[in-house]
Amino acid sequence: MSSPLSYSSTLCSLDSSETNFSSPSVVGIELFDTPSPLPRLAQDNSCDICAGMFNELVESRKKYEEACKSLKKELVLRAKTYERQTSDLKKQLDVKDEQLAAKDEQINKQQQYNLENLNIKHKEHMNMQVQLDAQQNLNAQLQSNLQQLQSYLQHMQSINSQLQSNLNQQQEVNFQQKQQLGTLQEQLNLCQAELERQRSLNNSHLITGIRRCGFNNRRDEHREGERKDGYKEVIINAMLGNN
Repeated sequence: MSSPLSYSSTLCSLDSSETNFSSPSVVGIELFDTPSPLPRLAQDNSCDICAGMFNELVESRKKYEEACKSLKKELVLRAKTYERQTSDLKKQLDVKDEQLAAKDEQINKQQQYNLENLNIKHKEHMNMQVQLDAQQNLNAQLQSNLQQLQSYLQHMQSINSQLQSNLNQQQEVNFQQKQQLGTLQEQLNLCQAELERQRSLNNSHLITGIRRCGFNNRRDEHREGERKDGYKEVIINAMLGNN
């Protein structure tokens, strides 16, 4: 009885032209190698056990060959499926690359736009800073002017207070002088009334004296009469206040 056939646990060797794989282990399915040639039986064919084993081996070999063919077809189908899927994935990757490129371009444009806007904002900020500095300087100048005006206002208020005090004093003096003037006016009126009374009384006495002094002396010469008349007229006019 001869020894049984040995099989190695390796991948099934396939034709690379059919599978488009360079290695038979791409799929990763472990198969038995193609069986080695069966050993020759004894020429006498006398061993029934060996003949039965030989027939079983032949049947097993046919089954393995059919299994290998089926697996080869399945591997070819899988390879085509993988190739189609790879092509689809490549197309999808190309689309994704185009989308990413478009997105990168959009991002670059947006970044450029943002950079330009940032530069504009920076210039505006610098201009606003310059204006702010100028406004602060102006505010400082106005504050200084305001302080000067407040100091001047306080000085003017002090002068105004002094003038008001002087005015009050002058009004008090004027009031006193007005009272004194009223008193003097009353005294003057009394004096004028007394003067008029004295003048009237003197005129009356003078006229009476003059009449007594020669109006009735008809025996005087005419020239002497004229002289006396002229003298009387001068005296009367002087007493009456006539020129």
